[in-house]
Amino acid sequence: MAKKVLVGMSGGVDSTVCAYLLLEQGYRVYGLTLWLWDPEGPYENRCCSVDAASLAARELGIPHETVQAHREFRKLVVEPALRAYREGKTPNPCTFCNRRARFALLLREAEKRGIPYIATGHHARNREKEGKHVLLRGRDRAKDQSYFLYSLTQDELSRALFPVGELTKEEVKRIAREKGFTAAHLRESQDLCFAPRGIGELVPDAKPGPIVD
Repeated sequence: MAKKVLVGMSGGVDSTVCAYLLLEQGYRVYGLTLWLWDPEGPYENRCCSVDAASLAARELGIPHETVQAHREFRKLVVEPALRAYREGKTPNPCTFCNRRARFALLLREAEKRGIPYIATGHHARNREKEGKHVLLRGRDRAKDQSYFLYSLTQDELSRALFPVGELTKEEVKRIAREKGFTAAHLRESQDLCFAPRGIGELVPDAKPGPIVD
């Protein structure tokens, strides 16, 4: 019986090709998109698109679900980041988002469905060595995302798959183009997902001041 895997799908090229590679490896693939922002608010220019993820799943021929998780995301990621900015610190929301929100929520949803593995489109590699899982940089050093995953536990790593980490970004795009995936033509997101127009929109009371060490 084929192993099941739940793929976190953003609608972008990496998560789309991630799902495709796992299908090619013989997994039974299920797609899931975490809706991480307020459904009543604007969501253009976000890093994840429910519509794009749903389209990618249809192109792949896999089931796809959307799970509302904006309250958890706000509590675990957005509020701590805003608090840090107000205190004059420079947080890295993407780092603790992956551990506190994305992976925790993906694992929770996988457990609900009796699915043993999760997968994402991160450019990182996961190796088992002497009974322990070792997180390695992705093959494409310019796109490496292992840093954002540094805090994952052994239990989380033991259930996580990162198939695109074995490829360069150009190879990922080439596969998407060859297979005719719409995601091949989407703009690559590099913005802060909960503040696509800049952190100033969420910290309107921020004022210029001296730089301190």
